Amino acid sequence: MVQNKSKHINISKQLKGTTILLETVDEVFEIVVVSPKNAKVNINSTTFPITTTAYIKGAGNTVLKSNNWGPSDKDIDTSVYPIGISDERERETVLKLKQETGRPDLLFNFYHPNRMLETMGFWDDAGVSTIAMQPAADTTVYYPVESVPELQCDIGFVGGYWGYKGRNIDKYLLPLCYPVGKYNIKIFGGGWPIPQCIGRASDKTCNALFSSALICPNVSEPHANVWGWEVNERPFKVAACKCLCISDPIASLSEDIFTNNEVICSEDAEHFIRLVESNLRFMRDEHDHNMVQEEHIEPAYKIVMEGHTYFHRVKDLLNGLGLEEQAQNVQEYLDNA
Repeated sequence: MVQNKSKHINISKQLKGTTILLETVDEVFEIVVVSPKNAKVNINSTTFPITTTAYIKGAGNTVLKSNNWGPSDKDIDTSVYPIGISDERERETVLKLKQETGRPDLLFNFYHPNRMLETMGFWDDAGVSTIAMQPAADTTVYYPVESVPELQCDIGFVGGYWGYKGRNIDKYLLPLCYPVGKYNIKIFGGGWPIPQCIGRASDKTCNALFSSALICPNVSEPHANVWGWEVNERPFKVAACKCLCISDPIASLSEDIFTNNEVICSEDAEHFIRLVESNLRFMRDEHDHNMVQEEHIEPAYKIVMEGHTYFHRVKDLLNGLGLEEQAQNVQEYLDNA
């Protein structure tokens, strides 16, 4: 199991809005991500406005987070689904940056490699290479621990409630919360209008909840159900803690990652509720619990640990930059963890 609580490893923020340190056997790499409003990046004495920049010190490589630019853009109504679509200014800025400086080396977005052509393909066509940087599990924070009595529950959920995401939470989770007391439900996060919400929690508490609940469901934002490209971080974290995860429908989750129902994907909200309720009955029965453990929980954990931790994402990034020796150091760390 990849588990390291050392302070120099902090790779849980999807390469966005944080400083990420990765220590391998002999190498320390620092990826600095800049994302304040109107941020600028200075390369070869030329300054360009960029939304998000990741720069690997020492290697001299620059990786930028960009919005979508691909064939699917024409079908998206951003007034209904607030997906980040690049505008003319962003395209002109990045292409000018590439032409005048040779940078960025790569553009990234938070999708599986199988979804990059439809979402980011026009960047590649224009001469700027892209790389998939899908969310993953930070196994320095999320890993199996002993069940904590005060956090034991039927359903555990960590996440905020706000208007846009509330469209899905209202359909998928809130029906399970009433009548109050029907299920033992513990929710951590902000903005919730229900008594089952305990408040905000530390990473340590969230890890313990995922290791103590019978089911930790996943509910995503509405566009993930419609377009299917964007998988949020929660299924990876829950699976890394060896908890059963039942998700709303996300095509990439079921077609690209957990392809044999290791994380159980529903068809719609009604199906989701039926799956949660039936699997709660299974989880309370010792024989059925063992069956669920064998068919879903252990295989999901194996998939995450073999390919969907942030160590794997950083290794992919280093390979994408041609830093093969450094990528191999990361692989050796994984092999020996």
